[in-house]
Amino acid sequence: MQHEGFRMTERKDRVWIATLRDAAHIGISDVKAGRIEILGSRDQLDQHFSAIAEDAIESVRDQRRLEE
Repeated sequence: MQHEGFRMTERKDRVWIATLRDAAHIGISDVKAGRIEILGSRDQLDQHFSAIAEDAIESVRDQRRLEE
């Protein structure tokens, strides 16, 4: 039983590492392609994340309207 739990943890770790590696490759590709924004302050960062959150919330609202 202990060995199976260890194997499951190993598999999860491998998946997690592969996911992080994929995310890193995507990020590097975006930087190389110039798809980046340089934010000069914490306020700009806060505004950027707020805008992303607002877009996500509006997208969910739109989806719910379509489902009604």
